[in-house]
Amino acid sequence: MSPTEPHPEEPAAVEVASSYRCPLCTCCRASETLFVANAVAGTKICEGCSIELSHFLEFEERPSDPVVDALETVTGLSFAACRLRYYREAIGFLEAKLLADRVDREVSFEIVHTGRSREDTIAHWRRVIDDYKATLARLEAGGGEQ
Repeated sequence: MSPTEPHPEEPAAVEVASSYRCPLCTCCRASETLFVANAVAGTKICEGCSIELSHFLEFEERPSDPVVDALETVTGLSFAACRLRYYREAIGFLEAKLLADRVDREVSFEIVHTGRSREDTIAHWRRVIDDYKATLARLEAGGGEQ
């Protein structure tokens, strides 16, 4: 990730005080790790917790994990409500990649990292968006928001 202009695929590093600690794991310090603004947590968290959450929030069942426990405490939301927030954010993120003024840059980045063609990349993003929308609709029908 470039510190001057991060790619949208990667979380942008944010400035935090040197004494700042990740509110989810409490072990990461600003002097030792990258911090990112995380939409689901609603605050700045370490990159490691951000990556963990992106995996955990796609699980159907709530994992027994201290990072998930801390997420619920920090946000005041249940795991189900955090999942709703995650899918809404992810859908918006992916749909933004398909905007006319961004799609060429986004596809170029993706091709370098995946080797997929332009058409396959766009089709993949659309499939993921459709899958996420279906998951979101199912979660909303189940009353996951608190």
